[in-house]
Amino acid sequence: MKAIKLRRVLRLIGLFVLFTFLLLELTTRFLWWGKPTITILGRDVTLLPAPLLTEEQKQILDRWNKEDDPFLQFDPVLGWSIRPGASSEFGEIAYTSNNIGVRALREYDENKPDNVIRIAAFGPSFTFSQEVSDDAAWPTLLEQSRPDLEVMNWGVGAYGTDQSFLRYKTQGALYHPDVVLIGYEEDNIWRNVNRYRPYYNRLTLAPLTKPVYMIQQDQLVLLQNPFDNFADFYHTVLDAPNEFVDQTCPNDFFCNEAMRRHHVLDIFTSFRYFRTLVFGASNRTPLNTDSQLDPQETTIRLIEMFVKEVVDQQSAPVVILFPQSSATLSDYEDGTPVNYQEMLPTLQDRIGVQIIDLAPTFLEVKQGQHLEFQDFFTGPAGHYSELGNRIVADTVLQELCRSDLLDC
Repeated sequence: MKAIKLRRVLRLIGLFVLFTFLLLELTTRFLWWGKPTITILGRDVTLLPAPLLTEEQKQILDRWNKEDDPFLQFDPVLGWSIRPGASSEFGEIAYTSNNIGVRALREYDENKPDNVIRIAAFGPSFTFSQEVSDDAAWPTLLEQSRPDLEVMNWGVGAYGTDQSFLRYKTQGALYHPDVVLIGYEEDNIWRNVNRYRPYYNRLTLAPLTKPVYMIQQDQLVLLQNPFDNFADFYHTVLDAPNEFVDQTCPNDFFCNEAMRRHHVLDIFTSFRYFRTLVFGASNRTPLNTDSQLDPQETTIRLIEMFVKEVVDQQSAPVVILFPQSSATLSDYEDGTPVNYQEMLPTLQDRIGVQIIDLAPTFLEVKQGQHLEFQDFFTGPAGHYSELGNRIVADTVLQELCRSDLLDC
């Protein structure tokens, strides 16, 4: 009799547990149906595992898998680069590349013409001059300022300093520029310790992997792009998420493996909710705190290595610091330290390279012409406007003359 009662009790408990689980499963599925994130008690909650791609990023990769992007291409060394001989239009904005993948409306011979000073600009989107057309990009304006100048625009959107350095080393150095401009944006300090771009920038339109440099035994060591071709990258990120995490997460400052790894029980939304609660309750940071990545020291050493390579190639290096927003310039005007300026003393002491900080010039123009900082920016991504690009070109020309890199 007792055994019968015990089985009845256990059955009731089992039914209660099953009913509770089904209720929780149905509730969580209903709440997160078609939504990556919902708000609970004023907090945004995204179920773990955190997705490797947004729907928009999946669509971008699907298009790349079916046909070539009109302007960018997968690059096994750099992560991504500009397609040679490409042309693309974004509304009224035209982007054009020549036969070596440099943004330009002209070609450049590998052998520099006589009586010409060749300048090569490397860096991310503010070097590339995103959101203005080819003829309004500051490298083009700088080239047009004097008949004895050639200015090659090797900039690529979303690049880290590591990618810019590798683009110079593997491609740009072959053209023997007299002056190498190393463009540095505020975001570079984070991009330089980022292996898979969406880990850092969740909504990026360049959802690809890249090389990184690690400090090992007091030396910078290159970790190459983990994928040799687009097909391997595409199928791994879509079909083998844990394998993808294994290859990208350990050496990425922004990847916490506990947030990204998939488990068998993730088929149940209620289990994913439980995972999320446990992760939040343990005060886990989304950053990879187990890594030995040091954003500032890595960045300084990258610039130092870049400068040394340029000098070894018998060219003159110049670092250009690009403030990325009107908020940055407002901070500068108010006397609030700008994040990249914290590195200036170290760069000058350890490297001794010429540095062009554009913030003082933008402030001078703003005050002298009674403008607003917003006048220097344009477009949804907030890059420099045509006015901003003109200011950059004029400033670089003046500073090159002042340092006697140009005869003026």
